[in-house]
Amino acid sequence: MKRILLVNGAELIAFILLACIPLAVSNSYVLGLLTLLAIYGILLIGLDVSVGYLGQVNLGHAAFLGLGAYAGGLCVMVFGFSMLPALLASLLVGFVFGGLLAFPALRLEGPQFALATLSFSALTATTLNELESITQGAQGLQVDRPLLFGLHLGPQAFFWLCLVLLAFTWIAMKNLLSSHWGRAFEALRDSPIATDAMGVGVFRHKVAAFALGSGLGGLAGGLYAFNFQFLQPSSFVYELMVILLLGVVLGGRKSLWGAFVGACLIVLLPNLLSNRSLFQAFSFIGLFIALVAGTINIRKQRRISFQVAAPIVSMALLVAGSLLVQNTEDWRKAIFALMLFSVVVGLPEGLMGFAEKQLTRLFKVPARPLPDATELEAVLPKQEDTGLLLELIDVKRHFGGIKAVDGVSMQVQGGHIHGLIGPNGSGKSTLVNVISGLYAPSAGQLRLHGEELPKGSLFKVSQAGIARTFQNLQLFAELSALENVMVACAGAYKKSLPLVLLGFAYAEEKRAQADSLALLELVGLAGDARTKAKDLPYGAQRFLEIARALARKPKLLILDEPAAGLAHPDVLKLNEIVHRIRARGITTILIEHHMSVVNEVCDFVTVLDEGKIIAQGLPDEVKRNPRVIAAYLGDSKESSYSSRKLGETPLLRVEDLHAGYGASEVLTGTSFEVRAGSVVALIGANGAGKTTTMRVLSGMLKPTSGKVLLEGKEVQQLDASKIACLGLAHSPEGRKIFAPLSVEDNLLLGAYTRLPKVFGFRTKASIDLEKVYALFPRLFERRKQAAGTLSGGEQQMLAIGRALMANPKIILLDEPSMGLAPVIVQEVFVIIKKLKEAGITLLLVEQFAKSALEVADYAYVLEHGRIAVEGTPEELAKNERVLAAYLG
Repeated sequence: MKRILLVNGAELIAFILLACIPLAVSNSYVLGLLTLLAIYGILLIGLDVSVGYLGQVNLGHAAFLGLGAYAGGLCVMVFGFSMLPALLASLLVGFVFGGLLAFPALRLEGPQFALATLSFSALTATTLNELESITQGAQGLQVDRPLLFGLHLGPQAFFWLCLVLLAFTWIAMKNLLSSHWGRAFEALRDSPIATDAMGVGVFRHKVAAFALGSGLGGLAGGLYAFNFQFLQPSSFVYELMVILLLGVVLGGRKSLWGAFVGACLIVLLPNLLSNRSLFQAFSFIGLFIALVAGTINIRKQRRISFQVAAPIVSMALLVAGSLLVQNTEDWRKAIFALMLFSVVVGLPEGLMGFAEKQLTRLFKVPARPLPDATELEAVLPKQEDTGLLLELIDVKRHFGGIKAVDGVSMQVQGGHIHGLIGPNGSGKSTLVNVISGLYAPSAGQLRLHGEELPKGSLFKVSQAGIARTFQNLQLFAELSALENVMVACAGAYKKSLPLVLLGFAYAEEKRAQADSLALLELVGLAGDARTKAKDLPYGAQRFLEIARALARKPKLLILDEPAAGLAHPDVLKLNEIVHRIRARGITTILIEHHMSVVNEVCDFVTVLDEGKIIAQGLPDEVKRNPRVIAAYLGDSKESSYSSRKLGETPLLRVEDLHAGYGASEVLTGTSFEVRAGSVVALIGANGAGKTTTMRVLSGMLKPTSGKVLLEGKEVQQLDASKIACLGLAHSPEGRKIFAPLSVEDNLLLGAYTRLPKVFGFRTKASIDLEKVYALFPRLFERRKQAAGTLSGGEQQMLAIGRALMANPKIILLDEPSMGLAPVIVQEVFVIIKKLKEAGITLLLVEQFAKSALEVADYAYVLEHGRIAVEGTPEELAKNERVLAAYLG
C-alpha cells in the first residue's frame, strides 16, 4: 500500500497539478509552454523506447514527428478529418514508417544504425520540402485545428486534450514496460543471443519496439501540427533531434519520469537562456547537484575519479559562463554540450535515475510483494521420455578450411545426462552451437524425437524444445534474477499486445512470478530473486542461467561448461542441481572440463578430438581409453625427455597469486618460478587457470593479490606495455596476429618498443628479421602476404616470430598447438626445441602434456587455480596425479 501511495500517488498529483495550472494562470504564453511540454512528453516516451530500452542511438525521431504532423494536417485540410481520426492517422503513419525503417536499420548496430536513422531523417525533410504540391514545401502548410466531437478547442481545452493523451500514453507504456514485452526489450539489449535462445525472438521484438516508439512520435506530430497550426519541413531537422536526445539523456533513460523531466528541460531551456537571472539560478542548481553527486561518489570510492571531477568542472564552467557572457542565447549549443557531457559522465542514469535512487532510500519505498512459489511439479512436470531423443547423423561444421566438427554421429537417450568432453579446441562448443541453432551445420542431419531440427536459428530451435546455457555467461545483467527467469517462461504469456497496453496482463504476470520463484528455489536462489543479475556472485550467476533455461520447460537441456570458474563448494552445489534436474526426467547434454562433475552426474560420455568422436561409453570406461588419454596428454608413443640442470637465478617468480574475472576467482594461490635459460611447462586440464596465469604475467589482467617478480622487480600492477618493455613477450592463445597487416609488418611491430620510432628503425630491425626468417623460412616466402591469409601453423610461427622480435628476456608461449593438425604440431615443437637450444627462456602452456614435457626442463601441474604437482619431466611422466588432473 505504501508503494502504491508513494509511486502512483506522485504520478496522480503531478497530472492533477498540471491540469489545474490553466485555471490559476491565464497567460497564453505559459499555456503554450505547458501544451508543448505535454506533446514533447509523448514524443520523448516514444524516443526512450529505442534509446533507453533497445540501447540504440535513434537520430530519426524528429522525422516521425514531422511525418505525423504533416499526416494529421493533410488529413484535416484535404480530407476534412475531425480531431481523433486525424490523430489516429498521425499515429498510424509513424507506426508504419517506423516499422518499414526498422526492418533494414535494426539489422545494423551502433554507428551504422545511427547513420541509417540520420539518413532517413534527412530524406524525410528533403521529401517534405520537395513535395510542394502536397506539403507547400518551404512556404509552409497552414493547418486548422479540427473539431473534437463537434466542439472547437481553445488553447486551454487543447492543452487538456494533450495532457489526457500524455496520461493515456503514460499508463499504456507503464503497463507495457512492466510486462514480458518490457523485459524482452531490456533483455535483447543486454544479450540478443540469449534472448533468441530463450524463445523470445530478437528481431520481431526490436521491430515492434521501434515501430511503437515511432507511432508515439507520429501522435506527438499530430498534436504539434494542431498546436502551432503551421508546418515547415525545416522544423524537423537534425538540430531538433539533438535536442530530443538531450532531453532523454538528461531526464534519464528507461524512465517515464525521465522522459517527462527531459521534456520540461527542452521546453524551458530556451526561456532560461533568454533570461539571464533564471539561467544563473539554473547553473548554480546544476553545480550544486554535481557537487552532491560527486561527494557521494568520493565517500564510496575514497578517491576523486574522472566521473566525479568532469561534471563538477563542466557545471563550474556553466556557472562562469552565466556570470560572464552577456547574451547566453548565442552560446546555446555550447551550453547544451556542457550539460549533456555533465550528465552522461556524472549521472549516466540521468537526473531522474539519480533522484529515484535517493528518493527510494529517503522514503524507504518497499518493493512490490512477490507471490508464493508454484509447486515445482506444476512448473516442471516430470518427463517420462526414455527412448531415443536426439540423433545426429554425420554432422559437420566447417569454418573455411577448419573442420571444427567433422562427421559426428551421436545419439542421446531420453532421461539421460550425456557428457560431451574433449581437449581444448576439440569441437565441443561448436557442436552444441550447431545443435542449439547458433550455427547452421555444413552437412548432416539433426533429429529431435525423429523430426528434423531447425538449422541456424536459436529462436526456432528453442521453440522446438531445446534450451541451453552458455560457456561465457549471457545473463540479462540489468534485470533481476526473477526477471531473468520470467523472460524465458514458456507458455506463460497469452495476452495480446492491446490487452497488455490496457493493463489486463496482471494475473499472468503474477503466475509467471510464482513459476519463476519455483525455479529459483530449485537452484537455491529464491532469496536473491530481487537482486540484479550483475550483482550476484559468480556461482549464483551460473545457477541463474540454469534456472532460466529450465523456464523453457525443455525436452533437451544443454549445459555448456557450467562449472567453469566455480569454487569447490559451488561445484558441489552444481552437482546437486544437476541431480535435481535428472530427477525431473529432463534429458541433458553436459559439456564440462571438470571430470569430477562428469564422473559424478553423467550416464554416458562422448569424447571429441579434432571434430571427431574418438570414444563413447560410461565415464569410468572412457577415461581409461588410450585414445582419450592421448588426446588429453599427447601421443602415447614412448617419450624422450631433454631436461637440463636448471640455473640458479630465477628470472620470473610468482608468489601466492590470486586472480579472476569479476566474482570468479580462477587462481587461488599459484606459486612457481622460471629460471634463466630454462623451458618451464605449465600444464593442466582446461579451466585450471593456465591462460589466466599468462594474462596476469603479461599485465593483461590485474591480480587481486600476490606478486609477480621479473628479475626481482614487482610488475603485477604495471600496464602490459610497460611489462613488455621490461623484456617479457607474450605469444597468446589463439595467436592474435594482426590479420590485415603483412607478415613483415606483424614482425616489425614486435620490435616497436625497443627500437627508434623514426630514424633507423628499419635498419636496426633488419638484423632481427634475418634471424626470424632463418628460423622460419616459410615466413620469408610470405613476408608481403596479409597475415590473415596464412594457415594456422604459419600464423603460429608468426606469433612466435613477433615475440622474438622484441628480443625478450622471457617468452610466454600459450597453447601453441591449439587448432593445428598433428603434422603442424610436430613442426611447432621442433621450433620450440630450437629456441631451447638457443638458450631462450620459455614459459610454455600446452594442452598436450607429453609434448610439453618432452621439451621442458621443469614442469608444474595446475589444478583448480593452484600448483598440484611439480618436478622434472621424468618425474611427472611417472606420476599418476598428472593423468588424474586431466581425467579425474
